[in-house]
Formats: sequence, C-alpha cells, structure tokens
Amino acid sequence: MTVAEDPVAVHVPLGARAYEVRIGAGLIRRAGAEIAPLLIVIKLEEFDYAGATAVATAMLMLSLIALLAINALQAWTHRRHGARA
Repeated sequence: MTVAEDPVAVHVPLGARAYEVRIGAGLIRRAGAEIAPLLIVIKLEEFDYAGATAVATAMLMLSLIALLAINALQAWTHRRHGARA
C-alpha cells in the first residue's frame, strides 16, 4: 500500500466568484475530517458562536465514542486471547 500524497489545491475563478478545488487521493475517505474544521471556522466568521460550539461538541463526542469503542475492542481482545507478547 502506498502512502497517499497531500491533496493539491487548485484555484478556479468563475466570474465574480472563485473556488478552491482540492484534488488528491483519499479525499472522499477523509471528507469529514476535512470539512468539519472548516465548518467551525465559517460559523465563527459569521459570529454564530452557538453553531460553532455545536459542531465542535459533535466532533468531540464522536471522537470520544471512537476512543471508547477502540478501548472496549482492545479490552475484549485482551480477555479473549489473553496477554500474549
């Protein structure tokens, strides 16, 4: 398995607007990790502190759930297979 390269940002001007298009391997897989922090910044720029707090809290809760699930899986594996070095 090869290591994925960092995505490349391409500036695309369209009339009065311009967009940054990111191109790279694995972007769909990492979409949540790429978009969620951007949502927080957008909410903060709009002075929507409650919305930014809600997005950040949801990210923290999902991270906590993932950590607890990994810890539970590790404990279950340890009990099932014993402590093997």
